[in-house]
Amino acid sequence: LCVMINNVSEAMPQSGISQADVTYEMLVEGGITRLLCVFKDYDEITKLGPIRSARHYYVEVADMLDGLYAHVGWSPLAEEEIPKLGVDNLNGLLALSTIMYYRDDTRYAPHNCYTDGPKTIEGINYEGYSTEYTSDPEKMFSFNYNDTNLGTGLVANKVTTAFSSYQTPWFEYNSEDGLYYRFQYGS
Repeated sequence: LCVMINNVSEAMPQSGISQADVTYEMLVEGGITRLLCVFKDYDEITKLGPIRSARHYYVEVADMLDGLYAHVGWSPLAEEEIPKLGVDNLNGLLALSTIMYYRDDTRYAPHNCYTDGPKTIEGINYEGYSTEYTSDPEKMFSFNYNDTNLGTGLVANKVTTAFSSYQTPWFEYNSEDGLYYRFQYGS
C-alpha cells in the first residue's frame, strides 16, 4: 500500500507515518514536499494522514513497487499516468470518499483527510483489487537483518537534507536505540 501524505506545516502533526516500512519524500511544487508512505502490512493502522493528491512521479514509484496507490485527487499528469501504467488506484475523490476515507473535523481542509487499516481494506475490496503481487518487482534496497558495525568513518549524529527552500528537515541519531529520528519545522 502506497499512501500520499501531506507534508506542509499546516498538516502537522501527521498521523501513522512512523508505521511505514519505507517513506519517499519528493518535491511537488513551490518548494514543498509530499511523502509516499509504503506499508507491507496496513490492516492495523489506526489513523493515517492527512492524505493528499497524486503526482505522476509518485505513481511511477507505486508502479515499480506493484503497490496499491492511495490518494485524494491528482495532478493532470498523474491522472494520465495511473491508467497508462495500470496502477491500482484508491482515489478519495471518487466513490471511495466515504468508504475508505474520512474527514477529521478538528482540522481544516485540505489537511483533514485520513484513513485507517479497516477502511483501507474496505476500499480495496470495493474496488476488487488483488492484494497479491502481480509482478516480481526488482529489489530497490538491500537491508541488513542484523546490526552491522560500519567501522571507521565520519560521525553523523545530525544529518541535514536541505533540498527545499520551503523547509530544511534533519535527522538526529539516538545512540540508545541506534535509530535516526526525523525533524522538520523546528521540532
